[in-house]
Amino acid sequence: MDLAARAQHLTDHGLFGHPLYQRPALAGQLHWASTEAATDHAGHVEDAVLAGEEAARAVLAAHSAQ
Repeated sequence: MDLAARAQHLTDHGLFGHPLYQRPALAGQLHWASTEAATDHAGHVEDAVLAGEEAARAVLAAHSAQ
């Protein structure tokens, strides 16, 4: 694979932001907080931070509901 093809491959973030990462798993015990869970700029650190904040709010809301 030539350098240009490798660079394009590294910038392909099409696999990030999968719908399975948008909701908790394991009966609500696992909340995803990463760039893979990001919705707007998946694959970038900025949206990873936002995904982490959203997951933290979801955990706190679930804990306070108990």
